[in-house]
Amino acid sequence: MLKEKRDYGASLEYWYKKFQLLTDRERSVTILASQGLLNQEISERLNISTRTVHTHRLNSYKKLDVHSTSDLAPIAALYRSRKITL
Repeated sequence: MLKEKRDYGASLEYWYKKFQLLTDRERSVTILASQGLLNQEISERLNISTRTVHTHRLNSYKKLDVHSTSDLAPIAALYRSRKITL
């Protein structure tokens, strides 16, 4: 059975609350991923290993219940509006 397509832009407040469930490192990785950076680029910016980025990214995707970078559009919108920061 196919999952229903979600309306990720419906409630930025919902996404803000979900974002607060992440650790500080998961937040940093998620924001950078939402901007389209690759794991290697994120690891260089945060001075951590690519494997560590991968682990944080997987954990944050599970907590946010997303499956791809494109699903992070609401997080990117919150970052652009300065409602969340690195």
